[in-house]
Amino acid sequence: MRIDADKAREIYKEVELALTEIADRHGMVLRPAGSFSFQPFSMPVPFRLTAIKSDGDMSKDELSFKKHASKYGLSDHDYGRSFSRFGRCYRAVSINPKNWANSLIAERVSDGRRVKMPPIEAIRCWKEQGNEDV
Repeated sequence: MRIDADKAREIYKEVELALTEIADRHGMVLRPAGSFSFQPFSMPVPFRLTAIKSDGDMSKDELSFKKHASKYGLSDHDYGRSFSRFGRCYRAVSINPKNWANSLIAERVSDGRRVKMPPIEAIRCWKEQGNEDV
């Protein structure tokens, strides 16, 4: 059997539905983990299961963000804050202090893809969008 575009979309939806059910049963969240592609005889399934945090639990990304935010002109309250850049919506999810030029890690809301950028870009976007609490 060969996989064509219609068959790939159908399989993708069925896998997503099945994994969502499994994630719900185990108290997890299903998120996309990469781009969707297929070949005539194979198809990677790009999903990630993530544990839902209980109150007080912080992810490694959140801990890093809150620890290093003030060094880059950000507040620890900016974690998860959304901004629009080049017509796409992002949210601030982590800081990598070892990458001094592009230390902010932002997640694209539409597909979950992570991108690196200078923290000043997020600050500039927040100011342009009328958020004066930056």
